[in-house]
Amino acid sequence: MNCIIVDDDLVSIKYTETLIKKNPLLHYLGSFTSASAAVAALEDLDVDLIFLDVEMPEMTGFEFIAQLKDIPAIIFISSKKDYAADAYSFKASDYLVKPVLEARFNTSINELAERKKITEQRKTIDDSFFVKDKGRFIQVFITDIVFLEALSDYVQINTADKKYTILSSLKAMEFILPQNFKRVHRSFIVNKYKILELDEQVIVVQDKNIPLSRSHRSDFMQWISVL
Repeated sequence: MNCIIVDDDLVSIKYTETLIKKNPLLHYLGSFTSASAAVAALEDLDVDLIFLDVEMPEMTGFEFIAQLKDIPAIIFISSKKDYAADAYSFKASDYLVKPVLEARFNTSINELAERKKITEQRKTIDDSFFVKDKGRFIQVFITDIVFLEALSDYVQINTADKKYTILSSLKAMEFILPQNFKRVHRSFIVNKYKILELDEQVIVVQDKNIPLSRSHRSDFMQWISVL
């Protein structure tokens, strides 16, 4: 799992880094002492897990989460127990109190990895699915989907002439959509069959310019067929 640390305490960062590097399930991408810098970096990084402090000078951990379009797994690491209830209301995977014991840290990671494995094993939707829209259930055909966009805790499904908003995440949608769909940015998944043209930074689908992030570019270019 790709992970980062967002914490203003350098001592805490160093200690968490040590735990991360000793755990084979984690791939460490770096740390941020500024929450706003982390928000900006997440536009380009493919992150599965954030180790997040609660009390930070620029914005709290909860305010940081509210800034994200597509929220990865969150494990709070705090010196206080007081925020645990609030943390779980933000759908945190876990809440660890400093100083974090290595065994407790690894248990948290193992449980998260197991939940992720179960999610990834969900059956792929090959033809269609239903979404609730104004009290009715509407059938959305996979072949009609142009792109998907993350909107905080929701995903907007865009077809040629309709938009549907569901309570989900792009990460979850990645696991159930067929192979002609690809994550190209922290906030976007595109249908390869709907791409009109592209360059190194932008993918054009229908009348929409989708950003192609640096972290997804290499994988994307290998995915498409270029003659």
